[in-house]
Amino acid sequence: MSHQEARSWRIHDEQDLGAFGRGTLKRVSVDLPDGSSFDQYVIVLPEAVVVAAVNAAGSILMVRRHRFIVEQWVWELPGGYVDEGEDLEAAAVRELEEPRPSASRSSPSRDGVASGPR
Repeated sequence: MSHQEARSWRIHDEQDLGAFGRGTLKRVSVDLPDGSSFDQYVIVLPEAVVVAAVNAAGSILMVRRHRFIVEQWVWELPGGYVDEGEDLEAAAVRELEEPRPSASRSSPSRDGVASGPR
């Protein structure tokens, strides 16, 4: 075992606590490099995209949505879940094309569609 491996975090137990909607909740027991251990609760959700669409004038497309948890209307970047078998770029484009009541109708360019680490 290398020095780096000896110092890494190690998961020694995972327990599925149940499913809800599109996600699951797990309890993960972790050993830290210093020898201490703790339980971490992890929500596992399907893959999703968030799109920062900027038009030629430099404006960013935002969507106004009501969030019931905070009981407020908020501004967000468009985004959503990736459908089964859909690639990330297609999901991003679909999220930009879905009708939104408060969204601007000026179409941002697809140039510069990029994805982060998977």
